Amino acid sequence: MEDKPTFLTRPYLPPLEDFLPYLAEIWESRLLTNGGPFHQQFEEKLR
Repeated sequence: MEDKPTFLTRPYLPPLEDFLPYLAEIWESRLLTNGGPFHQQFEEKLR
């Protein structure tokens, strides 16, 4: 077992490359609000 510190407040983040397509879409739409398309898609999936 490796001796690595465990940071309780450091979140796991997937590779940035996984998010770049989403960020590009957000930048193109210029909708950075809770009412934007990604927020609406998220709410729809919760139903």
